[in-house]
Amino acid sequence: MENLIILIIVVGAIYKIYKGYIEEQEKAKKRLEQIKRELQNKNPHQAPVPQVPIPQPVKTSSKPSLLTQKKAESFNDYPEFDEVEIARQRKIEQKRLEAERRLQLEKQRTPTKQIQIEELDAQHFDLRKAIIQQAVLERPYKD
Repeated sequence: MENLIILIIVVGAIYKIYKGYIEEQEKAKKRLEQIKRELQNKNPHQAPVPQVPIPQPVKTSSKPSLLTQKKAESFNDYPEFDEVEIARQRKIEQKRLEAERRLQLEKQRTPTKQIQIEELDAQHFDLRKAIIQQAVLERPYKD
């Protein structure tokens, strides 16, 4: 009988923890959707999406926790979409300019040489001699 009571208490505690976990997941999902909508509205490259009002969940505790205060402060630290895009474009432009400079320096360091083609004399190649040499090389091997 004692084991049954303890078991019921443990199961009840686990159930409460599970319910709290599910509620926090739903709240987090709503927060992420709201943040996505805000970022899409701030993005100048996309058409603005009409903002649908989200019903705010009712808080069960009246005192603000330290965790929620930190979350609210941390979102203010992130730069807006425009600042991030501008920084990304600057980095790409700097890399392109560096590559162009390296290419120019390499061109200056290695001057191109004119390739000279040797002209062969008509008397330089002897067809009769070449045929004899080929016949000697291709003869069957005798032991």
